[in-house]
Amino acid sequence: MADLTTANVKSTAVQSFYEGLISPNDRVITDVCQYHDTDAAALRIAALTGIGDPTAWSGDLPTAAVSSTGAVTANYAAYGLSVELNPYDIRDIPDLVSMSAMKLGRSVANQRAKLAFALLANLFDDTAGTADGEGVCANTHTTAAGTNRSNYMSTALDISSFSAAITKIRQWVNFQNQAYDWADVKKYLIVPPALEQIGRQILGSPYQLTTVATSGAPAQGLMNTSGLYNTELIVNVYAADASDWALVAEPAFGNPFHFWDRAKPDFHVLVEDQDSLKTKLRVTYASKAIAGPQPDGVMGASVS
Repeated sequence: MADLTTANVKSTAVQSFYEGLISPNDRVITDVCQYHDTDAAALRIAALTGIGDPTAWSGDLPTAAVSSTGAVTANYAAYGLSVELNPYDIRDIPDLVSMSAMKLGRSVANQRAKLAFALLANLFDDTAGTADGEGVCANTHTTAAGTNRSNYMSTALDISSFSAAITKIRQWVNFQNQAYDWADVKKYLIVPPALEQIGRQILGSPYQLTTVATSGAPAQGLMNTSGLYNTELIVNVYAADASDWALVAEPAFGNPFHFWDRAKPDFHVLVEDQDSLKTKLRVTYASKAIAGPQPDGVMGASVS
């Protein structure tokens, strides 16, 4: 018989729920996405496209207005679940309350992580939030001058394509055509499970072979510089495509990915419902993951 009474069932359930909540790898929410917990009916994310370079002056200072062109609005979605446990099942199955609470916590963490990873899986098709109506990663993102800039690639992940992405990141310009180099800022290489080993080799191997000898002579190579660009690997276990990959700047620099908790997970335990005598484990929260409005801080490769 489970060692549970009405005196300890609540504390047991609460502890197990939060152990379950933090056990899955949902760090994408705060490590990769720009995280918001604003208490509002909707979240307005500004594009901040109106501030260009300072100009020469000798009298009154030139002015620049903060433009709202391309700003996006996030509307939250509410989520919830109630797990009902029969009092005799609790007696018959040891640790049923704690195991159910932990599983509920893991389910919440899993669903929230999927919201964030879905943004990264939809880099090339999500046009709803970008200011210019292109996908988050595209060849034809416009600038204030009307020229195009590209944060899109199509080459398979290897040392050469990673280096090519770093070069494009070095040369990136923002909407105002200002140099926006983010090659040295903290960034994440986001890969599906099928590319995990390649990603670890790129970032962790000290050498890159240039010739492989077959006649007994020593192989030759160069230093692999990929690990010098402040990059950490994150595996997207929810990825449906086994070939696509992306580099994403940390939130402190800025990137197009936002995660908003309108209401953080709220867990309640109802011990012995007065009508059914069941123990009920309930969780509610309201969140939204959204991309936009500017494509700064991300480079994506769609590999066919």
